[in-house]
Amino acid sequence: MAMKRMRPPQPNRKGVYEVHDVIARHVPRRLSQGWTFIEQKSIDISGPWMAARAAVKDELGKLPRSKSEAIEMLREAGYEVIDGSDR
Repeated sequence: MAMKRMRPPQPNRKGVYEVHDVIARHVPRRLSQGWTFIEQKSIDISGPWMAARAAVKDELGKLPRSKSEAIEMLREAGYEVIDGSDR
């Protein structure tokens, strides 16, 4: 089944816009309800830590203290994280 990543027009009760995987056949209905597509972004942090840390700051505006914190911050922001240590 083909899935599309979409975001609803209204935030949840905590004020966070959730990202949902929507089945392709439901996409036209969701679009008519005001849902929008989410672009899948990826970032590579497998290089030297200082360069990866600077890349995270450029993307999110915050400096992480550790690589695990950087991965968590990026995933919460909707990024696909590419890390050489995961292989």
